Amino acid sequence: MSEIDNLIIIKGGSFDEVKNALNQWIFAYVEDLQDGLTFEIYKNGDRHFVIMADRHLDNKFFFFLIDYLYRSEEIKDDIQIEGFTTGKNDDILKDSKLSVYMPIDADCKDHDFVMVTSSDGKNYKIDLSGTITELNITRHYKQPDDLTLHYPEIVTFRKSDYSEEIKNRAEWRIGKRFKPIAIIAFAILFLERVFFAGVYPEFLLYFGLGLFGWFLSDYKMLQSDRYYIYCLSISIAFCIYCMILKQDLTNTLLVTFRALAPMSMLIIQYPARRIFISLCNREPVIDRSVKTFANIAYSMLLFFSPLVLLWILIYFSEQK
Repeated sequence: MSEIDNLIIIKGGSFDEVKNALNQWIFAYVEDLQDGLTFEIYKNGDRHFVIMADRHLDNKFFFFLIDYLYRSEEIKDDIQIEGFTTGKNDDILKDSKLSVYMPIDADCKDHDFVMVTSSDGKNYKIDLSGTITELNITRHYKQPDDLTLHYPEIVTFRKSDYSEEIKNRAEWRIGKRFKPIAIIAFAILFLERVFFAGVYPEFLLYFGLGLFGWFLSDYKMLQSDRYYIYCLSISIAFCIYCMILKQDLTNTLLVTFRALAPMSMLIIQYPARRIFISLCNREPVIDRSVKTFANIAYSMLLFFSPLVLLWILIYFSEQK
């Protein structure tokens, strides 16, 4: 074979064990993998298998796959595994032909790394966080030439097949963030009222802006209908709380602004997100690493929503 990329050779185990291990790996990384990836599984002799992974699978996940297959409990036997790919990342391995393998060492299964030999004869250890360490060992790159590949079983990854699982995982992670932050927020509000009532007149302003910042920064939380309702309920409760304390404060306009700022952003966010999805066919992203005009416009709309509210409040207050 003159050109190979993202090919894995496995010696040991059974065809069903290898296929089950591959499917488990896909399930483990279902949220991160690119939709539409295909994996071709071939029998290449007795207890000898080849996986031809999609060329669009990047180096990171190719390394993850080799490590996962080597450690998989689905494959009952000890196996030998070696992968062949091309360096795609912008690092010292870029454009090099790579042989990726796991050493035959019992201690290897206690550590997350792969070994790599490049086509220029250099050897590396790459841990799964991405750190590359050059090794002073002798091993040469050799491309396989004894493969007979016919009649594969094809595994195609479709995110739609895992939509419920993706949603459940996302909500589980959101819950892990939401619960402690909500508890801390309510505790701070309670302690301020009990021990420092009236001492810091601007406290509720900063607290309201803190809620606003939390809702805006954790934008994935607002993509869950359940947690959107939770956030809206918190903002409504905070608004009522501020209105109850209104008689204790002199700046009515400021009280109204801080009370409504988190809720106003949520009220604008819901229809804005729906419109964004209908126009762009994807979820909006509030992240500096993803800079598109649509994302920037959506982010600016939410960020400046309290200022629009303040302008409206000032306008109507002047009309009285």
